[in-house]
Amino acid sequence: KRHKLVKGARLVWIDDGETIKVIPVPADPIRALKGIAKGENLWEELMKVRQEERARDR
Repeated sequence: KRHKLVKGARLVWIDDGETIKVIPVPADPIRALKGIAKGENLWEELMKVRQEERARDR
């Protein structure tokens, strides 16, 4: 219940050599990403990065 695992859920096993992480894969991964960047102004960040690139290229 705590991790919202249900029978038949798909899991990804990640072995980094020291530990193993088990990560549940959402039934609809695209929908699970909805709102992930909420509160961030991605447009302003993009414009800032582009301005820095232009300044560096000069």
